[in-house]
Amino acid sequence: MTTTLRIRLGCAVCLALLPCAGQVQAAIKVGPATLPDWTIGMPYPQTLTATGCTTPCSWSRSGTLPTGLTLDSASGSLSGTPSATGSFHFTVTATSLLQSGSQSYAVAINPLPSITTASLPGGQLGTRYSQTIAVTNGTAPYKYSVSSGALPAGISLDSSTGVLSGTPGVAGSFAFTVLATDQAAASASHAYALAINSLSALAITTASPLPGGSVGVAYALTLAASGGAPPYSWSVVGGSLPGGLRLNSTTGVMGGDPSTAGSFAFTVRVTDQALATLSQTFSLAISAAPAIPSMSLANVPDTASSAQQVSFGLVLSSGYSVAITGQITLSFQPDAAAQADDPSIQFSTGGRTTGFTIPARATDAVFTVSPIAFQTGTVAGTITLAVTSSLPGGTFTRSVVVSRGGPVIQTATVTPNASGFQVRVTGFSNSRELTNATFHFTAASGQTVQTSDLTVSLSSVASQWFSASGSAQFGGQVLIVVPFTVQQGSPSALTSVAVILQNTQGASLAVTSNF
Repeated sequence: MTTTLRIRLGCAVCLALLPCAGQVQAAIKVGPATLPDWTIGMPYPQTLTATGCTTPCSWSRSGTLPTGLTLDSASGSLSGTPSATGSFHFTVTATSLLQSGSQSYAVAINPLPSITTASLPGGQLGTRYSQTIAVTNGTAPYKYSVSSGALPAGISLDSSTGVLSGTPGVAGSFAFTVLATDQAAASASHAYALAINSLSALAITTASPLPGGSVGVAYALTLAASGGAPPYSWSVVGGSLPGGLRLNSTTGVMGGDPSTAGSFAFTVRVTDQALATLSQTFSLAISAAPAIPSMSLANVPDTASSAQQVSFGLVLSSGYSVAITGQITLSFQPDAAAQADDPSIQFSTGGRTTGFTIPARATDAVFTVSPIAFQTGTVAGTITLAVTSSLPGGTFTRSVVVSRGGPVIQTATVTPNASGFQVRVTGFSNSRELTNATFHFTAASGQTVQTSDLTVSLSSVASQWFSASGSAQFGGQVLIVVPFTVQQGSPSALTSVAVILQNTQGASLAVTSNF
């Protein structure tokens, strides 16, 4: 016997989890935005938060958690002890009755820390001493301490940087152990023996000829002395420095921008605190100015789609004689029916500014994250990358246009209720407007549905949502909940519903959800 179903809308369309009154609610926001990297073998206690998630609030995840960690589905607690190193990527979702929110994470589990400074060079009585205890692996930042023995009088260990510095006040040999503890409370130690020598004769330890320079390229070199009674003072007592260079009398730094090519000879005098002096003649060759290479962004397209991650690079046409530093700043000009600056449009390093370096004679920029990328978000507009650098002429911009397009449906699900069922749709419209949603119902074998196609107007409720100030943080994202009442028959007589969203730019692809 054939059964006929009659379906009608249960109430007005609810967009983005607002009550069924044509208003809009924001989706659940999962925090924090990032999770800390950690060290293998150390407990990892972290509780996630879900703003706007009403009780009961359940937690789930996709992707791969670090080995040894678990997510509590009731509390959102992420706990356990990592047992394998590597990079792990996963997404956590918080869900209440009609809402959900997700946050993607990348967590690195690092090997145990190790102190790599094998030994310390000797120091000299009354002479400033500075050495850095270097640590590899583990999870920065590190805390440094002396766990046994004693430092020479006048020398201290910086607990934050691992710099061992000061002016020794006593000669002799000193044994001590340095302990480095990382952010995860993992530690490494190393025993050292530091010899502090008595005063010796004053000497200039910088050899001649000095490293060469180029016209127009910044030059910096520190003249060094030993022995005597520091601190030292420096002066040029014969000949002349190349044009554009100066000698700092206190630090011994000779620097500036050379203005003339040629070979130069000059005599420098060092004077210690006891007024002992010593002079030495130096030679320095300055060559003609090197060619300045061009700088460009690689793999940055003129146009891109929404919800994409674009990997790119920064390259020189040829290597340069000195290292280059700089930064790239991202800005966004929206082009949408309801203007909004989508905060998800940012670099993979987080934020809208990222620094870089290009080592001397290299052609590729080095970023803190590799590969470097930026996200195109869910709002149409123009993304501009502005490059500034220490390279002469190394300032320029590059723009990427994200054109308006039809909506994109990411998920469509059916949930039964007492009067029938509701269809829940998540996705985005980068023009920040919607016109309607179309639902096509397919009946089970031997069943018929009185109305198999229904169209729901979204113009008004979408306009309210995208015009509200609170919607800007979600860019072009939407959550649409449409309730249906079954007036005759049972929802079990339906097998699936296909959903299409439309805006003024066009229609989305149909997404089907089974009953």
